[in-house]
Amino acid sequence: KGFITPGEAGLLFYGKVSLENNGGFTSVRCPYQPMNLSDFDVVELKYRSVGVRQAFQLEVDRRFYVPNYKIPLANSEDWEIVRIPLREVRQYRLGTKTGKLLDKNACAEVIRLGFITDEKRAGDFTLEVAYIKFE
Repeated sequence: KGFITPGEAGLLFYGKVSLENNGGFTSVRCPYQPMNLSDFDVVELKYRSVGVRQAFQLEVDRRFYVPNYKIPLANSEDWEIVRIPLREVRQYRLGTKTGKLLDKNACAEVIRLGFITDEKRAGDFTLEVAYIKFE
């Protein structure tokens, strides 16, 4: 179960992952909207995270079983700024890597982004995000 609230410098996402009822993850995502990211090469995130690891996620379809794209984020109690080349973001189908990477065509189809816990394990987590910037 996850909760969101304003944090010290941005969005605070926190809670507890449970394995009950086929659980193992929780997520926070923006509303669906077309986001043509094909003109961008890098996403920059400023965040800090403890507990169950998080991943930054890009979705290209409303259906949960259609592959999405994500990149794991390392835990850090201190603020981290990471620059991630978009072409290094991996494709996943229901949590399993497909071997494909995000390409320019998929970037043009992004309709939602967010964060999802990246380990199928029970435990507490906290993720605070100051900003997400595409360049």
